[in-house]
Amino acid sequence: MKAYKNSQIAQVKSQKVKVAQSLPIPGKTMVKNEAGGYVFPVDKWTLLDRFLILGTEGGSYYSSEKELTNFNANNVLDCIAEDGKRVVDKIIEIDKAGKAIKKNQLLFALALCAKNGSLETRRYANSVVDSVCNIGTDILNYANFVNSLGGWGSGTKRSIARWYNKPIDQLVYHLAKYQSRNGFSHRDVLRLTHTTPKNEQYDFAYAWATNKLTYENGKFYRTKDLTEVPHHKFIEGFERIKTALSDDEVCKLITEYNLPRECIPTEFLNSPKVWDMLLQKMPMTATIRNLGKMSSVGILDQRSEGEKIVIERITNRDYIKSAKIHPMTILLALKVYEQGHGEKGSLSWNANRKILDALNKAFYNSFEFVEPSGKSLCLGVDVSGSMGWDHGTIISPAMAAAAMAMVVARTEKDYFIGAFSNKFVELPISPEMSLPEVLKITSNKTFGGTDASIPIEHAMKKKHQFDAFVIYSDGATWAGQQHVCQSLVQYRKNMQINSKLICCNFVANGISIVDPDDIGSLNLIGLDPSIPTTINSFISE
Repeated sequence: MKAYKNSQIAQVKSQKVKVAQSLPIPGKTMVKNEAGGYVFPVDKWTLLDRFLILGTEGGSYYSSEKELTNFNANNVLDCIAEDGKRVVDKIIEIDKAGKAIKKNQLLFALALCAKNGSLETRRYANSVVDSVCNIGTDILNYANFVNSLGGWGSGTKRSIARWYNKPIDQLVYHLAKYQSRNGFSHRDVLRLTHTTPKNEQYDFAYAWATNKLTYENGKFYRTKDLTEVPHHKFIEGFERIKTALSDDEVCKLITEYNLPRECIPTEFLNSPKVWDMLLQKMPMTATIRNLGKMSSVGILDQRSEGEKIVIERITNRDYIKSAKIHPMTILLALKVYEQGHGEKGSLSWNANRKILDALNKAFYNSFEFVEPSGKSLCLGVDVSGSMGWDHGTIISPAMAAAAMAMVVARTEKDYFIGAFSNKFVELPISPEMSLPEVLKITSNKTFGGTDASIPIEHAMKKKHQFDAFVIYSDGATWAGQQHVCQSLVQYRKNMQINSKLICCNFVANGISIVDPDDIGSLNLIGLDPSIPTTINSFISE
């Protein structure tokens, strides 16, 4: 290990007098967090990253979803005003990397760029709409955001119209599979954009989407004059299945036309035979999303063919990478499937243990088998009350932090994992444990106020040398006798080691425990496959 003296990290200014976290450090720019402690404000671009990756759904322990959304929307506008092109580039980067937990915050920010940016920014945002909006749901949600932000200028119309000029096979698939979202249909969008078909096939697709066609006896006619028109096979299949009378007929049409679940009439969606047929070519994301339903109709029972197909598919690393499945998506699927019922409605099922194990494996595969850093690490998992807030879902920041800690346990040799609020206790997490076992260990560990400096103070007291401290938190620290950055400087001096600090924040707020002046400290956002690699690279510098 390198000695502390002569290190650049030693340039961080410390205070001789300890400053409680309930007070600001003299000479430092700090703000009061919602728990009453003082922390460092993050700059607008860091906050932008947090919003694009995490969103604001469900709010936080201290702020409502509406408050966080308004706060982040205003910040996006500030970033657009400073450098709109940079905002669009960031949207593209996060989308391509699959970092965003949900797509809506990216679409909302892109719509803000397209409607509120400079002329150059608006043009640039409009030029990437068809690439950021990958599927039919995306373009409908984007159109809804654009509509709410002030209308349909010529640039907006052209940008959305380009999406409807994608290859015809892709277009008709999306038109049929994603017909409407949030009050917007393809009929609405095509009418608002006045999209011009470039050939006969596109003319058919647009006419079908805008209800200008009639289907009778295997043929399509224009509703006005009953003129017969050539048609696309996929749309023919969609129309034919509407009048299917039996499971066997539905299965035959699924095979013949390669129809997805969204095209199946509601009355056949409780048929094991139909679901078994759908599963054969079901995409990766759809497979994970429909595990509960498939279990409820009985096609994922123990030793069934469906069980075999699902396990082979969701544990395939190449499938996970190509589908760009976010680790949070798999973690959410695991927790929902494990509980045996959905978040809404009355659907329930008996979870298959082997599929739960496969989901657990898929979660780790989604981190692309991280190479170990080879360093000694101390991980501090914040288990204070604010971390237990569920954000409207069954995945809380505390669960996300525990899952990230498991990645370290499975890849590193020299590590210590502890839970903190106002004291620090070891979490007996081992590489052999499943994610449900880890979550059980980290639950019910809340024991008072929050002091994010405790992992460092504990290591200093025990005289344990660590190359880096990794803190998983929401930044709501307030109870310590001195600030995290002060404890870090003291630890470096006492232990004569260039220890680094990484804080992984799981909430899209505007604060951080990391001193922005400390080149040996790093602030990260969210839960995506790049984070373990980023941590390792930073530690190894």
